[in-house]
Amino acid sequence: MVWEYWSTRYLQQALDEIDEDLLDDLEEILPPLRGDSFNPTELSNRSNLVEILSAFAPSDYFKNKENMQQCLDFLPINKLRDLVSKMNDLGF
Repeated sequence: MVWEYWSTRYLQQALDEIDEDLLDDLEEILPPLRGDSFNPTELSNRSNLVEILSAFAPSDYFKNKENMQQCLDFLPINKLRDLVSKMNDLGF
């Protein structure tokens, strides 16, 4: 997932841009569902933030040029090279 290369701070900012109350809402909703096994710090775990962003990002998230640019900026160089190679293979 492209977001796995983002820092926790950037993931939280992206979620705030989607819905500034999302993480607070999840903190209220999840405890009754998970019971005693819920730990609120799980919501700030980077891998969980990636999953949350993946689930709640709108389907047109990458139509926004700034969102696409930010994702490309965080890709490691080897992943970026793979992407360019695949795009070239497809005729782009």
